[in-house]
Amino acid sequence: MKLLNQYLLSIDESRSIEQIQPRQLNLLLENFFLSVRKEDGSEYEPTTLRGMMSSFKRYLCFFKYDEDIMTSHHFAGMSLQFCS
Repeated sequence: MKLLNQYLLSIDESRSIEQIQPRQLNLLLENFFLSVRKEDGSEYEPTTLRGMMSSFKRYLCFFKYDEDIMTSHHFAGMSLQFCS
């Protein structure tokens, strides 16, 4: 969540992810996953990205978010890319 929150602040998005509508959150998450890098600039392994996605899902479940980012049609591209 720390990396995602840093990313959101870097693009001037001050809302927490549980406050963002699914379609907009999908776009933000897609852009996050395309841009996130390790401190040395290298890319994360796919398993690490899936772990991040699972963490975001758990966070959103805690806040009873309306959509499941792993299965909802609003997040279909994300699910195919990171959860298969």
